[in-house]
Amino acid sequence: MFFDSVIINLKISLFYCKSFVISVSLNVVIFIFNIIIFKSIYSYNQSQTIVGYSFSQMVWYIGSTFFISRLIYCNPENSISEGIISGELALRLLKPIGLLKWEYAKAISSKPVVFTTEFLPTFVIFIYIIPPDFLSIIVFIKFIIISALSFHLFFLINFFIGTLAFDFKSARAFTDIKNILIVLLGGAFLPIDFFPKTVQKIIFYLPFKFFYYVPSNFFINKEGYQGISVFIETIVIMLIWIVLILLLCTFLWKLMLKRFCSAGG
Repeated sequence: MFFDSVIINLKISLFYCKSFVISVSLNVVIFIFNIIIFKSIYSYNQSQTIVGYSFSQMVWYIGSTFFISRLIYCNPENSISEGIISGELALRLLKPIGLLKWEYAKAISSKPVVFTTEFLPTFVIFIYIIPPDFLSIIVFIKFIIISALSFHLFFLINFFIGTLAFDFKSARAFTDIKNILIVLLGGAFLPIDFFPKTVQKIIFYLPFKFFYYVPSNFFINKEGYQGISVFIETIVIMLIWIVLILLLCTFLWKLMLKRFCSAGG
């Protein structure tokens, strides 16, 4: 079933090849714009580094968030919410595979397509524009592994939000709040290092940094993210978060399922 889902997603994606071209082109334009902006900032400050980031690392940090967002993106909460409103979820629950596994299969099956049609073209073009002098095969492998864990964490948080739709019918408000928190506290726009120290301490106890900040820092091989010990430590912490949220999702799903009643729409 999983591989069938991958093939279906691949066929669907082929119908939207123009959208991939537009997405890659837009990312390239924004990347070049960031190069111009940060070149001026580094020149004005007359410094080789800003909060520990070299010019190349800073540009690539922002650039890496473009393809990280595509690698981890999934929206099971919308699927669940729409299923509840339309009544289709009642039919979905009759199928032999659980909803969590079904939504997971849908989410992960699209990633091979995203990797080949969006990530790789964008990555290659970015390398041509400004070669990443910090990148190596080992660093790239560590980045892919961390990004894969980020996807699982992102999926589970979204599934948890989706289960809330059993009570609230629509998960849109919770999704908006989640997106704001990820953008502000996850380092999507700027590294968390730019935040005040007090705010940084709070953020480091939350899971949001694992969506952009941590994968991007592994990608640019920033100091503090270079050794094998910090890599293993990060994996362990992320796995703990994944297990905790999975348990929370399972508990809430069973609780909400007992209260679910559908009349077909």
